Amino acid sequence: MSRALVVGIGNDLRRDDGVGRVVADAVGRLVAGVDVRLEHQLLPELAEILICYDRVVFVDAAGQGALDRGGVVVREVGPTARVVRGHVADPGVVLALAAMLGGPVPQAWLVTVRAGDFGHGEGLSPATAALALQALAAVRELCRGEASSGI
Repeated sequence: MSRALVVGIGNDLRRDDGVGRVVADAVGRLVAGVDVRLEHQLLPELAEILICYDRVVFVDAAGQGALDRGGVVVREVGPTARVVRGHVADPGVVLALAAMLGGPVPQAWLVTVRAGDFGHGEGLSPATAALALQALAAVRELCRGEASSGI
């Protein structure tokens, strides 16, 4: 049985920025055998954890202009050689660091959800909440091993 990890990224005190955490938390409640981590940002220290999994799904928000192909985008990611700035990294950098540790690099995807309200406050805007349901469906498929090329 493969081990799956869902990493929800974002700040749930900045409205839609917390959509990654909302989706990951829902997956943790609805999908048996999936581990969940809720992160404000990706840190290099996560690399050591990733090598314990066969598949990893990162879920994060993106501003409306960042997503040209729709409200929810799923793309496979692999190790990249980008520079880590401070303690913040992107999924490819964290995967590259996992590879440097000598462990197996998990198959990984980034599920990005279009978000419009990054103001102070809790709760998702209605538009992002609707997209969170689409993202949840995509993440559930990925956790079950039903890879998707995009939504």
